Amino acid sequence: MVSVITVCLNSENCIEETMKSVLSQKDADIEYIIKDGGSTDRTNEVVENVLKSITNERIKTVHVTEKDGGIYDAMNRAAELASGDQIIFMNAGDRFFDENVIRDASLYFDEKADVYFGNTVYTMKLCFFPQLHFADREEDRISVGHQSCFYGKEALREYRFDTSYRIAGDHEQLLRLFSDGRRFLHMNLFVAVCDREGVSNARSDLHFEELYRIEHDGKLIKDGRYRRGLFAFRIRSFLAKALPVVENRRYCLNNLKRNQFAVPKNLSSSIRQRQ
Repeated sequence: MVSVITVCLNSENCIEETMKSVLSQKDADIEYIIKDGGSTDRTNEVVENVLKSITNERIKTVHVTEKDGGIYDAMNRAAELASGDQIIFMNAGDRFFDENVIRDASLYFDEKADVYFGNTVYTMKLCFFPQLHFADREEDRISVGHQSCFYGKEALREYRFDTSYRIAGDHEQLLRLFSDGRRFLHMNLFVAVCDREGVSNARSDLHFEELYRIEHDGKLIKDGRYRRGLFAFRIRSFLAKALPVVENRRYCLNNLKRNQFAVPKNLSSSIRQRQ
């Protein structure tokens, strides 16, 4: 069985599409956990209405509403409720690539990996950005999106999300798993469709700061290189929103380069020291 987790907060405009993409999965035993952080809009009403429409007996659901400390705290709490051998987060606004994703992913689960990851399609307005992910041990590089990861249950509970991050906690967690030598297995399929106009783009300055913190052992050094990098990051974010067609072309041409990340040799020990 696969546990699918959706965390949400005031998501009445997008939660239904996410839920329907989960409930439409074919030929799969699913535990579907919806963790709401205390929405004040119609989110939970929408959730209950969708849940009432379920006719597939292979889908079991859990709907929890409680205050939490943010998205990564919510994801940690929801993971504790999961009973599936594999767990995937399909949070409000994200959706599965098609109705066969879980069935196709399950063909890989006999390989006994800690993280099974596929590829992602990112969207912006009417543009689509296919991203091919990788975890390369020889080159010591990783580019993986958590929306396209099926985590082994025990690995996910051991490597909890660091709640001191507001945007990049999933990136930090995956790097921690990778740098500790946990097994990543690439699945040759697209798993998720995600909106690139989310919080990481809306708060590009915070996103950059957290990525910088991850790469520099928790020391946010306000040096010239940092300021130049932040300025360039903000320009790229602005251009992506203002000229999505140009960004689409650039993104696709640089697909295999864009998210390559050289993991520092001391990353594993430096992250453990901060815990």
